[in-house]
Amino acid sequence: MTQIANPTWSEYRELGVGWWLKNNANLRKCVEKLAKAAYQSQGDPLDAAIYYLAMKKKNLVWGLFRQVQNERMTQFFSNNFTEERWRKAALKNAYALLGKQRFDHAVAFFLLAGSLKDAVDICLSRMHDIQLAIVITRLYEGDMESVPPGLKKLLQDKVLDYNESDDPSVLAAGSDPFLRSMSFWLLAQYSDSLNTLLERRGEKGELSRVQNIASPSVFNFYIYLRNHPLIIRQQLAMSAKSKFL
Repeated sequence: MTQIANPTWSEYRELGVGWWLKNNANLRKCVEKLAKAAYQSQGDPLDAAIYYLAMKKKNLVWGLFRQVQNERMTQFFSNNFTEERWRKAALKNAYALLGKQRFDHAVAFFLLAGSLKDAVDICLSRMHDIQLAIVITRLYEGDMESVPPGLKKLLQDKVLDYNESDDPSVLAAGSDPFLRSMSFWLLAQYSDSLNTLLERRGEKGELSRVQNIASPSVFNFYIYLRNHPLIIRQQLAMSAKSKFL
């Protein structure tokens, strides 16, 4: 993983952290560094809140507000947001920030209220950032030993089950062979991750088994995956299983 002294989310997104960094422990370390840099940039705890709250570290946000001597926010973050009263207060703040188009801060308050779905929806429909949605979902739901249900639904609905529509949250992700391949990879469907690179979409979004010769980068990625140990292992396991059927 490339080391960045004071990372920004745009730099992490460009590196494809949400797609390539499969180990959740390493992902958390990267996001902790990102949160620290976000706070130090302007000295505003809310800039770091989206990352800390994705990791369910509310007390760190509380500590930052205490550090900058913001008594009102320090008191607010000291509350128990599993209680309905304070959950509704967090949601009220989220919608207020949404109205001001402060989308990253709104996402933070949705996470504070325990509403991962709303947080993800804002990442997709307002920020048009599927990778941020993936990172938040992975951190919020836990490790990658078994695919978290929210991540599975996100990838299936927004990438793998793509169809043309006016819904901005779809992001046309399904038309991108790399995103389809990486989605299958995160779902531990390694053979599908390889095979989808040989597919392209027709005019109505259907998949056809035709090699995309016009895109050398897709072909190079296919060659890389074809020789990956995980794919070879999965293919051997499937071959051995078929012999006993």
